[in-house]
Amino acid sequence: MLRNILLLSLIFTFSVSCDLEEFTGYRVSSVRLSESVQISGRVTNYYTDDPVYLAHIRIGAREVFTDYQGKFFIQYVLSESEKRNKPTTVEISADKYFPFKDKIYLSGMNNNFDFSIKYAAPIVKNTVLVETAYLSNEYYCQAIVMDYQGIHTVNKVVGVFFSKEYPKDSLQYPLKLRQTVSQREGYYQVLIRFTKWKPTRYYIKVNDRDGYEDRLWHGINPYIPDEFLFDPLLN
Repeated sequence: MLRNILLLSLIFTFSVSCDLEEFTGYRVSSVRLSESVQISGRVTNYYTDDPVYLAHIRIGAREVFTDYQGKFFIQYVLSESEKRNKPTTVEISADKYFPFKDKIYLSGMNNNFDFSIKYAAPIVKNTVLVETAYLSNEYYCQAIVMDYQGIHTVNKVVGVFFSKEYPKDSLQYPLKLRQTVSQREGYYQVLIRFTKWKPTRYYIKVNDRDGYEDRLWHGINPYIPDEFLFDPLLN
């Protein structure tokens, strides 16, 4: 009789435990953790594995930024639910990266987590301004642009030009895609004739369909002229 009572008691306890796990999401069998734990880790670029500097990390109610190596450290006080090993939300944001969100489980022993986040913005890899041999003050402006989401996601490539002689003036010219080099990279170009003044510096601005942007400044040295990045007569 006593054996039957004990057996029924065990079955009931197991059944309730399973129901609680299913209902609450807690791992009932887990060991209760200490009040405070250390959380550390590293944030890297998904595509290059480079560290992400000044990535903003939010774990529960705590916030911290990564250092120049992409590393972070948090002294974290566990909530009641986290003590029972319920997952904790992690949110990461960084300039020119897609927002990142995930769940982690905290323990009393090892809380080291590495995260890879995806770079979102287009990249201006290089640009030149080359004077033609045909007309005075006529230039080819070229740029090599890439985007990890695909070169087709690039909306607009614009050159913005300045002159020391006219510091309040600027001229803008859109560059057109001349050749798709790969799924992620393209050659852009525009032929410009400067009638009022010659530029002394400029930048290339690129926007993509997600609203991300990149700029690359370029100074013009009259004693060391630029050379073409690619054949200007590409079809």
